Amino acid sequence: MKITQIQIDGFGKWQSTNFNLSPNLQVIYGANEAGKSTLTQFILSVLFGFANHSGKNKYLQYIPKDTASYGGVILFEHEGQEYRLKRTKGKKVSGQVEFSTETGESLTEEQLAQIISPLNEELYRAILSFSQNDLNSIFDLTTDEIDATLQQMGTVGSAQWMKLVKNYEKSANAIYKDSGRVLPINVKLQEHQELQDRIDEAKLDYNRYHDLVEANNLDSIQKKELTKDLSNLQTKDNELEQLNRLMPIYKKLQGMGQVDTTDFNSDDEIKINQIVTKENELQRSIKQSESDLKVIDGQQYTSEKQKFYFEHLAEFEHVNREVPKIKQAIVSQQEMINELQLVNQELAKIKAKYQEFGLPKSLANEQKQVLDDLLSRKAKLLDQQDSILTTRSTQKNQAADTKSKAILFIGVAVVGIVLAILFTTLIMRILGVVLLIGGAIGWYLDSRKTNLSNDTSINDGDGLLAQVNNEITQFGKTNGLQDYSVNQWSTIQFESSQFDEQSRQVQILNQKLADIELIIDTFMAQNTELGTWIDGDHLANSLDKIEEYHDEQQHAVSLAQKNNEKRKLLTAQIDEQQQRLIKIAEDKQELLEQVGVNSIEEFNVKYRDQLTKIDMNADKKALAGQINGEQLTKLATYDDVKQLKKQLEQLRKKTSEIKVQRDELETNVNRRNLTIESIAKNGLLSELRQQLADLETEINELVVEWLHNQFASLWINQTLQAASSDRLPQIITQAKRYFKLLTDDRYIDIVLADGIKVMDEEHVEFEVGELSQGTAEQLYVALRFGFITVMNEKINFPLIIDDGFVNFDNSRKNRTIELLKELSDRSQVIYLTADDRILRMYNSEQVINLDEK
Repeated sequence: MKITQIQIDGFGKWQSTNFNLSPNLQVIYGANEAGKSTLTQFILSVLFGFANHSGKNKYLQYIPKDTASYGGVILFEHEGQEYRLKRTKGKKVSGQVEFSTETGESLTEEQLAQIISPLNEELYRAILSFSQNDLNSIFDLTTDEIDATLQQMGTVGSAQWMKLVKNYEKSANAIYKDSGRVLPINVKLQEHQELQDRIDEAKLDYNRYHDLVEANNLDSIQKKELTKDLSNLQTKDNELEQLNRLMPIYKKLQGMGQVDTTDFNSDDEIKINQIVTKENELQRSIKQSESDLKVIDGQQYTSEKQKFYFEHLAEFEHVNREVPKIKQAIVSQQEMINELQLVNQELAKIKAKYQEFGLPKSLANEQKQVLDDLLSRKAKLLDQQDSILTTRSTQKNQAADTKSKAILFIGVAVVGIVLAILFTTLIMRILGVVLLIGGAIGWYLDSRKTNLSNDTSINDGDGLLAQVNNEITQFGKTNGLQDYSVNQWSTIQFESSQFDEQSRQVQILNQKLADIELIIDTFMAQNTELGTWIDGDHLANSLDKIEEYHDEQQHAVSLAQKNNEKRKLLTAQIDEQQQRLIKIAEDKQELLEQVGVNSIEEFNVKYRDQLTKIDMNADKKALAGQINGEQLTKLATYDDVKQLKKQLEQLRKKTSEIKVQRDELETNVNRRNLTIESIAKNGLLSELRQQLADLETEINELVVEWLHNQFASLWINQTLQAASSDRLPQIITQAKRYFKLLTDDRYIDIVLADGIKVMDEEHVEFEVGELSQGTAEQLYVALRFGFITVMNEKINFPLIIDDGFVNFDNSRKNRTIELLKELSDRSQVIYLTADDRILRMYNSEQVINLDEK
């Protein structure tokens, strides 16, 4: 079987993904978590069924989390016929199967089972699939386990035979076990003992009992002797049956002679294959490099636009450097235009405001100071007049108040006089004098205050104000302000100054704008030659097109530079590889001369002929290994198969006669037992005897059935072991060769005695536990490869290796890869690895890179 394509609908991380596989060696690379183990489990799941939910198996289901689809399709070729196997989620845990030929003819699951027989998933993992973890099992592997695997794989239909063994053992264990309590024979034996005890108690009362028992004992002894004779005859029967089976092998062995072989050895083949492989790889590499060089040399401009760019590369580089400066100039130009527009609007507003009499000229700083002084003096005079007028109004109000107060003080003085005149008491007179004096003082002081007034004449203030107004009027005439009121003069001066300043700003902006336009016009005039590809609807658009065009072509410039570097590297690489190819050709010719042939083709023909002869000798040795010396001596006493079969028939006839005698004795014993039972006074002993006879008959029938199952199981195991024993020497022979190659001739032999041992070049034996981790793993790989090579005609299925050579050094790993190539000539090899060096050993067509999926 060779898998040609994998189509994953949904399995773990993989969804709607297809892989096309090489029919020989397929390398699959991927870093950790890239999905290598998932891909391996997908292949096994589609071939043998999805894992169930129990225990750790649920982690092998890889049910996708992001899609409802589960399963997929494997396309494979088997014995010249192409098949399509689809397994998806179904009612059964193992999934729903759709199996058909390439033409669409539907096939059954039984037909699928016939194709993959005798393999199941457990055997496939044990034989044809391994990872780094599996390599550690070499420390526990025994020769018995190798024999067990051979029994399952070494004989046509062995899977059915092993199933029969299990059924026979199951049936036998269902009838009797030493430790059983409820099994049929165990229960019947217990009943027999209990019944015998009851009979013994019942027969004590009968005189004839002892005579009958004695007779039965004598017959029983004779019966045992006959049974012993039958056992010996059965042993002889088995021996003759085995000789009868071995007779064809013995006759075939007698007809085979010794085949001489040539002097080639496996090292010669390895060296030849290695040098041919190197030569082919170098030739492929040179061819690929020359192809790459042609591709680079054939690359031209992709368009006229690109061609124009390369022809004006220097001009475009200069223009591209100037573009930011011009873009900034455009921005500044627009800003100045906007600012100039705003200033002109302000000037127009001022001109419109003074359209009737015209805008007076702005004053010099000295004139502004004179105007400020005049206006300040006028303001002060006006303030003084306002103050005098306010004072006069206040004095009028105070005069009215003073008149009222004078009357009050006079009244007080009059009261004082009256008191002093009318009353004769000293106190009243003193009080009267005080009131008189107080009223007189009060009237005097109030009268004095009223007479105090502002001597400043308001007429003097009016004269000064008139003088100031005259000076202001004269100032207005002198400076063209006479048409506007004095209150507007300050505002006019501010706006006049603003007008002058903005007029100067207009001149400056116009000058700057002219400078910018000169820069832009100069830039455009200098680059009119590039106008084919940069002329836009307006200047800003043209600049954008320049940058866009330049950036667009930078990739082409970078690619051209890279191509120049690649051209140099490829040219040097081709020169170096051609020199190596010449050296390899010389080495190949020298090697061919050493082994005495003229060409690789001649060597291959002679070496294949030698292998055929070696296989013939190995077959003879294997046949001889199936017959021991004693059996050879006995077989030599017979002229042919007929003589042996005649003796076997006579033996079986005698066995039949003895069985008749034994049955007659048994009948007599049973008859006496009936008589003993009839002696019982009340018939109880007879009934017990009958029960015992029936019980013994049942026990005999069960024992016969149990022995039948046991002997059948034993015979099948012995037959399978005999059928597969010729394979083990061939497997070990191949494993020795592979182990020697993998270890660079450090170890030369594998010994299967009391476990698995190896022998180094100095003939020192080592147990597996004494080897390094890497060497022990290489022994495991050699045994696996040896098994696969020998069993190829029976189990030609893909070999799946998931990162199995982690502990190998580079040299041994390279030799292992070479072995994989050799194995892939017979069986498909799928090698999954996280070692990125594999990407340098093979081209992209030979490696599936999961990191790119």
